[in-house]
Amino acid sequence: MIKRLLLIAALALGLSAAADDRGLSANQRTVGYTTTDQIDVDGAAVGTAGTYTVGAIINPDQLAFYAGCRLVGLRIAAGYDLGRSRTFVYDLANNNLDEVHVQNQKLYKGWNNIFFNGDGYELTGKERLFYGFDYVETAEMVAADKGGLCGVGADIMGAACMLYPNGNIYTISEIGALCIQLIVDVTNLPARDMAVTFLDSGFKYKKVGEQVEVAALIKNVGKDTIPSFTVAYGFDGVNMSTEDITAPLAPGADAQWTKKLTAPTDCGVHSFTLAIDKIDGQLPPERPYNTSSTIFAVYETALQRNKVYLEVYADQNNPYWALLDQALAGYEGINDKVALAKVYAPDQPLAAESSTWLHGIYAYTTPSFSVNRSQFPGEKNIAYDFNDFLGVLPSEMIAGILDEVVLQDLTTPAFATLDLDHSYDATTRTLTVNTTGTILPEAKDIYGDIAATVMIVEDGITATQSSVNEQMQAFNDRNYKHRSVVRDYLTDSKGDKLILNGESFSATYSGKISPQWKPDNIRVIAILTKAGTPTKAKAADFDVINTATSEAILASGIESVSTTAPERWHSIDGRPITSPTARGIYLRTTPQGTVKVIR
Repeated sequence: MIKRLLLIAALALGLSAAADDRGLSANQRTVGYTTTDQIDVDGAAVGTAGTYTVGAIINPDQLAFYAGCRLVGLRIAAGYDLGRSRTFVYDLANNNLDEVHVQNQKLYKGWNNIFFNGDGYELTGKERLFYGFDYVETAEMVAADKGGLCGVGADIMGAACMLYPNGNIYTISEIGALCIQLIVDVTNLPARDMAVTFLDSGFKYKKVGEQVEVAALIKNVGKDTIPSFTVAYGFDGVNMSTEDITAPLAPGADAQWTKKLTAPTDCGVHSFTLAIDKIDGQLPPERPYNTSSTIFAVYETALQRNKVYLEVYADQNNPYWALLDQALAGYEGINDKVALAKVYAPDQPLAAESSTWLHGIYAYTTPSFSVNRSQFPGEKNIAYDFNDFLGVLPSEMIAGILDEVVLQDLTTPAFATLDLDHSYDATTRTLTVNTTGTILPEAKDIYGDIAATVMIVEDGITATQSSVNEQMQAFNDRNYKHRSVVRDYLTDSKGDKLILNGESFSATYSGKISPQWKPDNIRVIAILTKAGTPTKAKAADFDVINTATSEAILASGIESVSTTAPERWHSIDGRPITSPTARGIYLRTTPQGTVKVIR
């Protein structure tokens, strides 16, 4: 699964032991996605001569342990003698390239220690650092098909990046983690300190009596080896249990901790907390990272989900978007199990102003997508990022990965029904949508108030799109056909709170269709979520409860479409069948066209 890459990233960051033979003092440590001298890819090339700004990005939650320590240098591995190069550290915390340190330095083949002029930079632990160097690839390197970049391990989000001239930072794939490390003076680290760096309780929804499988990583973030420690754990912060762990833990090392516990018996939202209780019998320093909690929901009764809501965060300026768009083609139009909506990046021609907040909350990069706006177990981000695969895997394989994710989320429980019907007045260009449904008691227990979001989606829009040709060269396609574009909302884009009549609701929403939009190409998507204002920290609470779509296009003056021709079914490999009899992916052909259907 693609999301597993992010989990690997969280586990891979470490603090190496002191290594005098690497030119480091006893109080200097390497920090990053790689902390050893291992090189798996020696001499990767971009393939085109030029100067490229490359590096890695490390986030605040990965630097929090080093607050008060000094960043004193970089370690960089090169596949060639690269001559004098600009090395740098920038802070991206304010969404700018704020300079921390820039220094010109000769880079030789193999590992290079680059110690900063001066006494370094004191870390606050709140930085989001982009660190690296300007890499010059020569025509001779291109001819030899051997460049100057080195990598190790698997591709990891943020571990190998390139700064483009437009100011965006994109992931480099097929190299693993760049062999580049921060050198940190850890004199100010406490002798003994520990952090819960990863905690996960699996998928969000647990049935009453189900086993909750908890997994955690506990890191020694102090200077000394820790002979033993004690953890405290429990549900909802009450009746906490303790467990002693006696295996010695070296500086920078991780201990894995797992536990199986029976879920609480009352429906609603619950938490699981894991805390460092003692370090070698002594109270730990008070640090925010000594304790971690994860949220899940318990239910007794659930409903089958209507459809999967596939929300794509699109980008007209990113050529890779067109590659992802090809893989999404099977979900266009009225699909039995998928409602597809594309939300374009802010300030782009196809962006809906009311959708801007979605990019701030969910889309940490583009193109990316979320499924039911739900969070995959173990991941800090809700959106799936496909940049590592676009241009590398064929669109058919990308589509297969998408299908796997969709099928998985189709099986997640729903706690409310949702149906809609609509009418369109061609004279006034007024679209009216009626939503109805019922909710289970679990919906109130888990979400509190429920909101409906009704959006207008348009197909067949001709607009400029950055794309790539068969040689993977970028160009602007001025006649690109965009489909499933979110144009606007009939409700607030964050949803309108539903007024319940017992366990039922009925709400009507209406609005004008812009003269620039073609009614023939318009569809409606409605979703139910928790009511309120999502934030980045609480986004996982606002996953989609259920989804419904309009079943007919809004033709000018026409409320329905005649479907006299019989529908035909085929398997995904083209074999004709009577109708689907087993779970899988099929092609359904009707007078409106052929769509991919998840059964």
